[in-house]
Amino acid sequence: MASIRKIPLPENASLASYAQRADSYADCYTVDVKGKIELSAYTEHFFNTWLMRLERKLIGLGSKPSNDADVRSLANGSCDSLAWWRVEKRDPDQLLLSVSDIATRTWLMVSKLPGATPGTRLYFGSAVLKQSRLSKTLLPFHKAYSRLLLRSASRTCGRMSR
Repeated sequence: MASIRKIPLPENASLASYAQRADSYADCYTVDVKGKIELSAYTEHFFNTWLMRLERKLIGLGSKPSNDADVRSLANGSCDSLAWWRVEKRDPDQLLLSVSDIATRTWLMVSKLPGATPGTRLYFGSAVLKQSRLSKTLLPFHKAYSRLLLRSASRTCGRMSR
């Protein structure tokens, strides 16, 4: 299993502008998987990991339920929202989602790995705008959770490409 790495945001990342803000936190994690993974497949797998299903279920207890069909619609571009996430920017290789009520951003990106064997680098990043004392306190949890989310999505994507 490839390891999750924390790296600086690529210059072309849709999330990059948020990383430049003095009062914000932004991160970027990557993992390489075998096979060609399209952004739509990665998005669908990411939001259907067991962790994100749990998060979506908790969000649904409030006022924003979502199901697998909603995830598929977000992934294939036929809708611009999922639970509390709204599409801020969509490109062929990246997706930036915002949650305005809590000033956060979620970012997914894919890029083809160089070489003869097909491979894809999966990126996952997030930004917390206007960091509070609470968000700073929760940062270690956030970092661990981000790694778990990406690991879970990469396992699913890796199984898909076999």
